[in-house]
Amino acid sequence: MISSHLLVMLGSLNADISVNVETFPEPGETITGGDSSLRPGGKSANQAVCASLLGANVAIFGTVGMDSNGDMLLENLRQAGVDVNGIARTYLAPTGTAMITVDRNAENTIVVSPGANAHTTETLVSANATILRAARVVCLALEVPVSTVLAAARLAHAGGATTILNLSPFEQIGPELIRLADILLLNEGELESLLGFPYHPDTAEQVLAALSHLGASQTIVTLGSAGAVIFDSNATDPTTPITHVPAPSVAAVDTIGCGDAFTGALATEIAAGQSTARAAKKATHVAAVAATRHGAQSSYPTWQELQPFLNGNRQTEKC
Repeated sequence: MISSHLLVMLGSLNADISVNVETFPEPGETITGGDSSLRPGGKSANQAVCASLLGANVAIFGTVGMDSNGDMLLENLRQAGVDVNGIARTYLAPTGTAMITVDRNAENTIVVSPGANAHTTETLVSANATILRAARVVCLALEVPVSTVLAAARLAHAGGATTILNLSPFEQIGPELIRLADILLLNEGELESLLGFPYHPDTAEQVLAALSHLGASQTIVTLGSAGAVIFDSNATDPTTPITHVPAPSVAAVDTIGCGDAFTGALATEIAAGQSTARAAKKATHVAAVAATRHGAQSSYPTWQELQPFLNGNRQTEKC
């Protein structure tokens, strides 16, 4: 779905160092894994690449170091068609790094060293205020300082953009940021950290009430292979404030970056004028494709590559 409207991502850019293991190590245990790989990553960079490959007009704001990893990230974004003029470079810290392990069940663990991401400041937001105010959709994530995210959310709201706040990696945030988010996006674990209790179909009404109490307008909770659930505190149809969006079944090989694929695809569809439910449905398909391929950005499909999958062909592995 090609959109002529600008989609802005603000957040992290990381170099992903990943290794495959049979099982995750126990505390104090040393295990042998497969060959390691170095790939471009970072939540916001992943989301930007995914959206651009799907045809969105994307700009990204963030910070990388003056090092080879920063060079790699910038080049990969450019090749994907992302506007990188809003990325700052700093000598104060190296480019952010994510250390990832993937087990035989395609599950992963990730430890992030923020590096230069911690230097994405409100000054960068102010310098790009015109673009943020003009954006159709602004996507925000929390691998950069919350004060920076809040500054961007205020500008996006003032300009009338749809603001998607990916509450990941989870940390407690103030009520203003939640209220400024048109769509709050988080996974099951992050939802439990936010509310203090888990999601289950039996607790759906309790989750909706708690999210409404926090001031969340629309919330999407991703459920991995089970799809996603949309909680709409302002539903125009009072009979459908909770909507389950199932995901297609695939043979997953690597779930790294699948949540970011969902976010990037969701933002692309919202920017193109789709409803949240329709956008979430498309996003589950894009995330499912990503799960059948290795890596984060390297796993994302173009709009053309996605078509066979939407038509029922689940054979999507890149050569």
